[in-house]
Amino acid sequence: MALRKVHRYKSRKTDPARARNFASVLQEIFAAPGRSRKDIANAIGISVASVSSIAASLLEHRLISESAPVAAGQGRPRVPLSVDTDSNLVMGIHLGPRVTGIVLTGLDGVAKASVLVPHSGMAAATAFELVIAQAQKLVADHADGRPVLGTGVATGGIVDREQGLIVENAGAGWSQVPAQRMLEALPQPLVLDNNARAAVAVGDLGARSLRDQGQTLQIPSLDQNVVRYFEADQQAEAVK
Repeated sequence: MALRKVHRYKSRKTDPARARNFASVLQEIFAAPGRSRKDIANAIGISVASVSSIAASLLEHRLISESAPVAAGQGRPRVPLSVDTDSNLVMGIHLGPRVTGIVLTGLDGVAKASVLVPHSGMAAATAFELVIAQAQKLVADHADGRPVLGTGVATGGIVDREQGLIVENAGAGWSQVPAQRMLEALPQPLVLDNNARAAVAVGDLGARSLRDQGQTLQIPSLDQNVVRYFEADQQAEAVK
């Protein structure tokens, strides 16, 4: 499933400070959902007006949501902001040596649907064809029209992340596999890394570019549960 383009804007010079503020506001909402615009402004040291402007864009893109206003003493009611857990999805994949796990999650990392794909003894090309087919079926059956913002892929062995290459996965018998290219039919952007560095890869998966008045917004690190690592060897019996 191709990544949906949200909006097109006329080219405009990017303001680095504004881009940082966007990222900071969204990071605060991920880290502590339920806080108001004023709470977030105080936490990161920018004006409430700036937070309100940024929140309006995040609401438009359905990355965050508002809850019912809460009375706050004599002042104006505070409106809690949280991650929108239902409007967008992320795909996580663990390429195991014998079984691959695929999961669709919300932006909070909570699984919506998952599937295990056995491929013991198969060449990488054959295994990846099965994985792609099952991933596409998972989206077709469970996305319900929601965009999938990207794919995080983790595997064992040695991975060249910059080249998108599985250098060696001895358990699967794979070497010099251009996995990122071979998996390009999956929702993009796609981040590939080995299991040990996968938590970092998840953060980069969140770096999907949106445009707000010509500014590039990079979604900061999502919870590491966005990529649910299946213990493939332990679950192999479950799919026989």
